[in-house]
Amino acid sequence: MRHVDLPILGNLERFGDAPALLSKDASLTHAELAEAADEVAGSWGAGRHLVLIACTNSIESIVALVATLRHGHAAIMVPAASDELVEHIAEVHQPDILVTEGAVRVLADSAPAMHPDLALLLLTSGTTGSSKLVRLSRRNLSSVVASIREYLAITAADRAITSLPLCFSYGLSVVTTHLESGASIVVTGDSAADPCFWELAAEKRITSMAGVPYTFELIDHGGFELPDSLRYVTIAGGRSSVEAVGRRVDQGRETGFEVVLMYGATEASARMTYVPPAMLDSAMDAIGQ
Repeated sequence: MRHVDLPILGNLERFGDAPALLSKDASLTHAELAEAADEVAGSWGAGRHLVLIACTNSIESIVALVATLRHGHAAIMVPAASDELVEHIAEVHQPDILVTEGAVRVLADSAPAMHPDLALLLLTSGTTGSSKLVRLSRRNLSSVVASIREYLAITAADRAITSLPLCFSYGLSVVTTHLESGASIVVTGDSAADPCFWELAAEKRITSMAGVPYTFELIDHGGFELPDSLRYVTIAGGRSSVEAVGRRVDQGRETGFEVVLMYGATEASARMTYVPPAMLDSAMDAIGQ
């Protein structure tokens, strides 16, 4: 039975036939996403599970995430590209379910003991450069999703794109905030350095673009044009120079989008400060409010 008190992704059905996930070749409405997630969670059997998701920017990984959070399980999210890391995390933390693209493996008869509030474990490099897992509660996720939805004014009319890894707290928060708003997400594994990424972004009429400073360096280096459907871009995940922010602000004013400069940390489950666009001219070196 589903945990109906779960605030994150627990009531996607209320958005019905509104598009939720769109890729080059497939799509799911919010109701279909909820149904697919319930089917996946049902295959894991009874009880509360620790689910290791080897993530890609794919519909399958998002369905697994929704299944985990919606049913009150706990997820460890790691990049699928690193087989060694996936194996190491599995050995150390002993999840009972492993989800990879196209496959689900039951690793143990029961999950390890978990705190009842635990919802998510995310990797952070930390100041030492060695990967550690940050534990996040349902309340962590609920509060950050509510805050970001409010100050970015995300509505059902919005459409984001997976420009960042799903296992990165910033990229994850783009997904959760949009799904909780009845909005849609264009799902692609292509990089912002790939022309195919921008062809899909333009075709699907994205309204927002999230990136770290390096993302926007790739855009400039490749000479890519941002879609005219954009209403804002967010920049976080590292310090941007005043000059780089200034160039983006000028571009936005020419083409009709706003720039939201942000700061976050995995320990806070994602973005936790922002500079209102109207204040950027005098605060391009600030982390915001």
